[in-house]
Amino acid sequence: MNMILGKKTACRKLLLLVMLMGIGMWSWGQTITTTTSTTFCQGGSVVLTATAGATSYQWQKDAIDISNATSGTYTATQTGVYTVTATPVNTGSITVTVNPNPVANFTFTPNNSCSNVPVYFDGSSSTGTGLSYSWNFGDPNSGGNNTTIGLNPNHRFIGTAGNGNQNFTVTLTVTNSAGCTNIYSTTVTTKQVPSTTLDGPSPTTYNGLSYFRQCSSAASANLDFSNLSTTNNSNYRIIWGDNSSNFISASFTGLASHTYNIGTYSLRFIVTSTNGCIDTATYNVFIGSNPAVGLGNPGNSTICTGTSLTFPISSTSTNTPGTIYTVTFNDGTPPIVYNHPAPS
Repeated sequence: MNMILGKKTACRKLLLLVMLMGIGMWSWGQTITTTTSTTFCQGGSVVLTATAGATSYQWQKDAIDISNATSGTYTATQTGVYTVTATPVNTGSITVTVNPNPVANFTFTPNNSCSNVPVYFDGSSSTGTGLSYSWNFGDPNSGGNNTTIGLNPNHRFIGTAGNGNQNFTVTLTVTNSAGCTNIYSTTVTTKQVPSTTLDGPSPTTYNGLSYFRQCSSAASANLDFSNLSTTNNSNYRIIWGDNSSNFISASFTGLASHTYNIGTYSLRFIVTSTNGCIDTATYNVFIGSNPAVGLGNPGNSTICTGTSLTFPISSTSTNTPGTIYTVTFNDGTPPIVYNHPAPS
């Protein structure tokens, strides 16, 4: 009986000892934590933190001690398996993956051309896997055309009007399949184009187009135009748009007069700068009176669904060529648009 009790007591002591040893090993077992991802792009890093409470630490990368890495934290910048050994505790490990960055590069042609000549870019000399391409041409005056995507874009530089050169910093950003990026920038030089501002009677904008107007019921009208170009130029040319002889002159300091018949015309003002660059502006010219129109009664305004009505259009014969007629309905159907002459 005493012998049996003694064996039970010894078993309890042994079990308690094993439990205490297990608790001690569990409470001192090392874990490594981070506050950021262990996968990142080249040039990045992650801080590895060992469980606190040890008296000494030694960090290893791929089972090789890292020199002077003997604190509770280590900043990893390379791919590998990182292990920390602490006294008097066991080890812990974590894997860090560093994705390589792509390399951005591009060529372009031509250089030192006039700004209104398109420049062609080629990003195929960039290297990396699964690349996407994002361009900024450094040309804010080009509006929405200042940025684009794709391997081989082209761009017409706007900049400012003048007689000298202008430089644009063009930047290509490439992104690989891992989301890592690289940037390459270089300078593109262009020659400024001349200013092509022309003044004329009653300037206005209609449907996004520049117009000069002369409201008249006569068969023709004489219009005066003046040069508002702000650059030093060597030649001026006006193509009137009515098949008459062009205005051509090495200087343009006074008025250029021209007689138009009733109608709408497309005028082009072509200016050559002293640096040899040429630019063209297009203006529209309207000669005519306020339009007239009549819309007749179809004769019966009560009809069955699906039956059509005919509305006669009248009093349009004297309207100026180029007059536009828009008929709208309140039943949700699209409007109908006619150019002069309107159907009767």
